[in-house]
This record gives sequence, C-alpha cells and structure tokens, in this order.
Amino acid sequence: METNEILQKLTKCINSVITNNTVVIEENTKFSSIKGWDSFSHINIIREIEKTFCVRFSIGEIVTLKTISDIIKLIEQKTK
Repeated sequence: METNEILQKLTKCINSVITNNTVVIEENTKFSSIKGWDSFSHINIIREIEKTFCVRFSIGEIVTLKTISDIIKLIEQKTK
C-alpha cells in the first residue's frame, strides 16, 4: 500500500472519529496539532485505524505514536 493511500485512509479515520470533515493531515503532522484529538479520541482513532487497516497495535506501540508518520510506518510494517 502506497503512503498516499494510507494517508487518505487515515484522514477518513480521523475525520470520522472527531467528526470534523475539514482535518487535513500530512506525514509530519503531530497529533497535538489536530483540533479535537485528545486522549479520549486517541483511543477511538486507534481503534478505527485498526479496523480500517485490519491490523492490531500493542499498548507499547500505541504509547510511542506521536505523529502521522509514526502511524504510517507502523501500518506499513504490519501490512507487508
């Protein structure tokens, strides 16, 4: 799966959870810069990502995620 395709799917996941269809993300986007991304929505966004990409993240992996690039790399590793 190409990085751009992952980015598009991630955008849909994030927008569906925080119900903000105007969020635009890039690889270097930090979670803290996304309006509506808080600790509660973080859990729901991760669940949505796992469902969308048919992957599972460990707690150890989840706590290290800080940017969209971190998620993309993890998805790429798990979908190869």
